[in-house]
Amino acid sequence: MRRVVAAAVLALVLVAAPAAVARTIKVDWREQKPLADGALKFHVTKVVATTTQWSIDATIENASGSSVAIDRDGRERNLPSEHPVWKDGIAPIESHRSWTAQLGGPLIEWWQHPATAFRPALPRTLGPHRSWTGTFGGKGKLRKGQAYSIGFGLFELQSAASGGATVFWITDHSFTL
Repeated sequence: MRRVVAAAVLALVLVAAPAAVARTIKVDWREQKPLADGALKFHVTKVVATTTQWSIDATIENASGSSVAIDRDGRERNLPSEHPVWKDGIAPIESHRSWTAQLGGPLIEWWQHPATAFRPALPRTLGPHRSWTGTFGGKGKLRKGQAYSIGFGLFELQSAASGGATVFWITDHSFTL
């Protein structure tokens, strides 16, 4: 009988144990990447994160006179790494000092937790003076005490003056769980 009661109490504790508590961080981060004919502007208003998932409310504004293509997934890296190295996609990123034999010394690696969902859908292109406002999020093992910046993807500039250059943005601001 005691075993049954002990098992029932243990089951109740496990069922009633709180799931990872989400931390909601209200922010007003306003940053921009200057361009030849304007700027890309980024405004983050809220971060919601647990140790297993995250979401960010933000606006990406093309304050230039030309269209800008958005690559939310970034590009593959040629350097091998045992960690999820940032590929210039949209993701919370954390910086780590590493050592690499290929480069013969220390370097800073940005590890990513890629966005997998966008509401509303992120457009592939932002026209001149257009913006996208929404929420993006994903799953990832976020560690308490670690600072996370936001990597805002890879943008291909469509202006003649840019020559099709690509740029990315990492927020100067960061959040910590």
